[in-house]
Amino acid sequence: MKKFSFIAGHPADDSRGMTLVVDRSALPPDMKLGLLLDDDGKAIPGFDRGLARRGQAGAGCDSTELVLLERVRIRARVGGMEGVVTVEPGTRFDAALGGGPLRAEVDGGEIALRGGQRLVDVRAPRARVTVDKAPSAAHVFTLVADKPAGARPGERFPVEVTQYSSSGERCGAVAVMFTFD
Repeated sequence: MKKFSFIAGHPADDSRGMTLVVDRSALPPDMKLGLLLDDDGKAIPGFDRGLARRGQAGAGCDSTELVLLERVRIRARVGGMEGVVTVEPGTRFDAALGGGPLRAEVDGGEIALRGGQRLVDVRAPRARVTVDKAPSAAHVFTLVADKPAGARPGERFPVEVTQYSSSGERCGAVAVMFTFD
C-alpha cells in the first residue's frame, strides 16, 4: 500500500465547502484507490493544525473536555440498539477540535469507516467528494493506493485531484504518480 498526503483549503478561502475531484481514469479498474477524509496531518511536517480549526467554535483550544462528577444513567438509542448506559464519576471525555471536514458527500465512490477514519473508496474514473469546512480552514487528505494485480516494478499509476470552491471555481490541483516494487 502506498500513501500520499496533501492539503486542500486555504486561509483566503472564506467559503464553507469545497469539492475534490479524484481522477483515476488512467488506473486499472481493479486497482484499489482510497481518499482518507480524517487525516491528522502528521504526514506533513509543519502543517498548522490550527488552520484546520479556524472559524470553528472553540478555535485556539486544543481540545474540549467533559468530566462527570457524579454517577449518571443515560437512556440511549444508537442505530438499532437501545439501552441504558451507566457512566461512573470521574469518567472523562476528550474531543479534539478541527480534525477532518465535517460532512462529506461522494459521487463515484463510497464512504467506509476504516481504523476509526472515514475512507472514500474511489470507484468511478472521476469521483466528486464534496465536504463542508469552516471558512478559511484547510484540511489534510491522504490518497491510499493498493498495488494492482500484474503491476510491473516501476510501472506508473497516475492520479489527479482537483480542488474547487463551493462556488465551482478551480482552486488548485495535485498530480500523484504511484509506483510499486
